[in-house]
Amino acid sequence: MGLTIANVVEAFRRLLPRGPAWSFTSESTFADLLEAFAEEYLRIDGRIDVLMREADPRQTQELLSDWERVAGLPDACTGVLTEEDDRRLALWQRLTESGGQSIAFYKALARKVGYEIEIYEFRPFTAGSFAGGRLFSDAWAHSWQVVAFTDGIPIFALECIMRRLAPAHTTVFFSYPNASEPAFFLTS
Repeated sequence: MGLTIANVVEAFRRLLPRGPAWSFTSESTFADLLEAFAEEYLRIDGRIDVLMREADPRQTQELLSDWERVAGLPDACTGVLTEEDDRRLALWQRLTESGGQSIAFYKALARKVGYEIEIYEFRPFTAGSFAGGRLFSDAWAHSWQVVAFTDGIPIFALECIMRRLAPAHTTVFFSYPNASEPAFFLTS
């Protein structure tokens, strides 16, 4: 049961001093003033409930564009989303995504977007490298390849997300092997 105007007026009356200067009859101007204060109090109380929901990005409506601005949305990866549910989902994903630098992290990220991938890292040849391994120069030290199994069709969203979350000092290459052609894998 929520607050009513009568509840709030009664609470206000109990907070006021006692004495002949304070008329509490229902027909007095003072009673009308207390009722007006109670109406405003209830309006503000209702807005507080709404703003409490707006503090959760999964439920926001009024502040959705402000949340998006803070989170840097829309961006090149998400594009402009028109449905509020899609916008809230993209916002929630942006705010809760935790970074990682492991192959497992990027594979899980690709699966989340709906793709299966393999990742190959390039390592320069050193004295400890294994025999028969590919020889790469030091220029390849911070490069890696994402092989996406999508029937040879490049996927912009996958590339965008991977590049956005890739460590800044690295270079990411993408390849999309076609089932009818041999794939070019630069394996380490």
